[in-house]
Amino acid sequence: MITVSYLGLKETIPPYLDYTLGDKDLLTGVNFASAGSGFDPLTAKISGVIPVCDQLEYVEEYIYRVEKILGREGTAALISNSLILIACGGNDFIVNYFVLPVRRQKFSVEEYQDFVLELLRQTIQVLKRSHTPTTKMSSPVSVAINFGLTSINSKTLGSPLTD
Repeated sequence: MITVSYLGLKETIPPYLDYTLGDKDLLTGVNFASAGSGFDPLTAKISGVIPVCDQLEYVEEYIYRVEKILGREGTAALISNSLILIACGGNDFIVNYFVLPVRRQKFSVEEYQDFVLELLRQTIQVLKRSHTPTTKMSSPVSVAINFGLTSINSKTLGSPLTD
């Protein structure tokens, strides 16, 4: 995985819900993840963590906050040059399928895999639709089936980013 420290952006990505988060943090990347969550809403419920659907609402809130700093055009530029990394889903299988047989009673492993992949597809669609009238997420999405948003641009990587 690419780390923000490797890219020279900052040492770590702070959590979006950190009350000490400053404007610079918002502009250089934040993490929306909740450890132990998964695409399956049951995973978050069993684990007592923030579900992915709430994390997606924080993305919308984040965009609104960034618009207050950069305006709509600046936010659109920032978002379009951002890398969205999703690493989630493992806990769905561990918690709901293998440790607790909750989903195993309803799905074969292949069916549950398809179920989780459909939830991933829906998550990506919500992210792509996350926008204000001029801000739309068309950033590269890297999926490692944790959840964060880091500003990254071609100058940082030394080559242009493409969808």
